[in-house]
Amino acid sequence: MAEKKGAGRKGAGGVRKMVIGGREYPCRVTMGAMLRFKRATGKDVSRMNGEDMEELMVFVHSCVASACKADGVPFELGVEDMADCLTAEDVTAFYEGMVEKKAERRGRREGGERGRCGWCDGSSGVRDRCAWDVCG
Repeated sequence: MAEKKGAGRKGAGGVRKMVIGGREYPCRVTMGAMLRFKRATGKDVSRMNGEDMEELMVFVHSCVASACKADGVPFELGVEDMADCLTAEDVTAFYEGMVEKKAERRGRREGGERGRCGWCDGSSGVRDRCAWDVCG
């Protein structure tokens, strides 16, 4: 079965995988990814607007680097080296996966459950949106 070069896809257990430069890496939003992003950009993930390509690449890189560290997978690419290996379709697949997960979480919260962070409840009162952007 041929896989599209650089394509993002779901692996076992819903863990997102990305093929970068011919190698498969885990890729998911973690607290470590959010810290990496903030340290690299000075901005909180919840302030991303999706229009700044450099910001998007730093976020994807942060997600891959953090998931690799957590899973014990070596990852030595910098942001630019990683970006050189990705196409617009790869990045679109990454964000489509995030949107799907957000929709799933939103559906669970509407059933009365708290967000994954344990803080927000999805209401328009105190928090319109999760400050950590993990709950959607």
